[in-house]
Amino acid sequence: MADLLATLAIGLLAAAAVAVPLLRRAPGVPHGDRDALELRHRIALDGLRDVEADHRAGSLDAAGYAAARAEAEAIAARTLHELDAARGEDDAPRRQGGARRSLAVAGAVIAGLVVVGLLLPAPIGLANRTADPRRDRIEDALARFEANARDPQALSDLADAYLEGDTRADLERAQASLVLLVNLQPANASAYARLATAQLRTGALDAATATLDRMATVAADSPDLPFLRGLVAREQGDDAGARAQFEAFLQAAPEDPRAPMIRALLDE
Repeated sequence: MADLLATLAIGLLAAAAVAVPLLRRAPGVPHGDRDALELRHRIALDGLRDVEADHRAGSLDAAGYAAARAEAEAIAARTLHELDAARGEDDAPRRQGGARRSLAVAGAVIAGLVVVGLLLPAPIGLANRTADPRRDRIEDALARFEANARDPQALSDLADAYLEGDTRADLERAQASLVLLVNLQPANASAYARLATAQLRTGALDAATATLDRMATVAADSPDLPFLRGLVAREQGDDAGARAQFEAFLQAAPEDPRAPMIRALLDE
């Protein structure tokens, strides 16, 4: 009985931590932060689609699916409300009241599901799930991004965490984060290189070329330029162009850790 009461108490505290912030009125957001809000809402919608995909794939049972969907819907409702507020639509007051009521209901649902999830035995119980370090980094970066939509380090960390993923959705989220980052820091050569890498990995070769052209205006001497341009040319079937870029890369950075890979490609 003591263990049960302790678990219930922990569950109630966790539920309160999730539900209470949802009931609070969302602060106003300046119009200039609309791009950041659109990214935040896009990520929230992607999260909702991920929950559905996991459920269809059989990786979420009924209880886990219900809890994950309720949380994702609450986040999407909040980000939509904040985005609408930034757009300054005429019916914002009416929608704000409806959004707060929706969030209150979602918070109550999540509260109950968190308590139930903590009481369920493994492997269903929420308390028994394996930690995901990459997911933790994403959530930490998102929290910092939500606190300050112009925090370049938060956007950089968010992009890095998504770039570690192997799905198209991860790479598209990384690109969205990096687009905001280069808009905040137009001279950030690393951001351009990572953005071009993500575009290359999704097959967006024209976009990668445009990104590298922009990068050349702020970091013309970076060895990342011939390295990435060589990879783009290789994907386009331009062997001569790829060879020229790879040779330029090796000349500029012969000791670069990527040099052995490029030499191997040239040997092919």
